[in-house]
Amino acid sequence: ARMPTALLTNNIPDWRTGWRALIDVDALFDVVVDSCEVGTRKPEAAIYELTREKLALPHEAIFFLDDLGVNLKAARGLGWQTLKYDDTTRVLAVLDALASSRPERR
Repeated sequence: ARMPTALLTNNIPDWRTGWRALIDVDALFDVVVDSCEVGTRKPEAAIYELTREKLALPHEAIFFLDDLGVNLKAARGLGWQTLKYDDTTRVLAVLDALASSRPERR
């Protein structure tokens, strides 16, 4: 069983090369939505909709993790499930529970 993943980031063009050099985001995520490439940024509804389209999932099937409440509020308004990142141990426990409860795809 596997959940599709997306990285949704607010970024500026000057930082793009630097942060992408740190990790291979294309190998880690099915979808990468970088604000400086798509012309919209969190918490604008358009960036969430673009992410949803790229994931090919209904809004209600998306779980969104972010460290800013304003970004979570916008996502919740579209029907996304949200969690504020404020403690790594807690977030990992929630993600583990989500992965464990997900039915297997065949």
